[in-house]
Amino acid sequence: MEAYTRYGIPFGGQFLQRKEWEFVTIAQALSERGMLKDNRKGVGFGVGKELLPALFANHGCRILATDKVDDCDGVWHDHWPKNREALAYPAICSRDSFDANVTFERIDMNAIPQTITGYDFSWSCSSLEHLGSLQNGFEFLLRQMDCLKPGGWAIHTTEFNLFSNYRTLVTPNTVLYRRRDIEYLKVELSRRGHCLAPVDFNQGSEIEDWFIAHPPFDDARKNLAHLRTLLGPYVCTSLLLIIQKAS
Repeated sequence: MEAYTRYGIPFGGQFLQRKEWEFVTIAQALSERGMLKDNRKGVGFGVGKELLPALFANHGCRILATDKVDDCDGVWHDHWPKNREALAYPAICSRDSFDANVTFERIDMNAIPQTITGYDFSWSCSSLEHLGSLQNGFEFLLRQMDCLKPGGWAIHTTEFNLFSNYRTLVTPNTVLYRRRDIEYLKVELSRRGHCLAPVDFNQGSEIEDWFIAHPPFDDARKNLAHLRTLLGPYVCTSLLLIIQKAS
């Protein structure tokens, strides 16, 4: 709970949520690397209605928040921000700081414009697994490195297959990455001169780590913790990727 207090992120329920873990670990990773300071430039991909743009703006960062906003009744329709106002959280960031530091653009993560360059850091929070295929997620991670300054940092989370390093979920809406996929990504990043920090594959040993959330996921009577989730026949959790661009 200390991390939630430190970053001003409200705890969103009566049971542990991996989504809130993602928010905190992304913020922590950026803070440790000196990114949450005045005039640092950050770009967020697939931000939805998350708290991070407001949080980073409160630290003085200049933020470009992006998402592929679609007006159709798709599976992610309720999660898309219709405009910049969906990202304003007065309890986290003052109106003046938000207006001065946050801009919003509609950007498809599968087609990042060449104009998005010169940023100190980038991030996404469990978005890359929703780009249509495992390969699309890989290509996004490689392409978004071009948005960074030399030595810049990319901090991303994704859903991770806990129970198989072979078979996995591959659907048009969601894929689950395996350890072998992360190892492949490390090789591809290294070929381009980038560095993927050592990934922690430890599955945890606390009792909360062994609860598996089932649909409906917001039913606290059924789901005592939300650190592991059942998607199709697979159990997944969230994984943090920390990548530094070649300098």
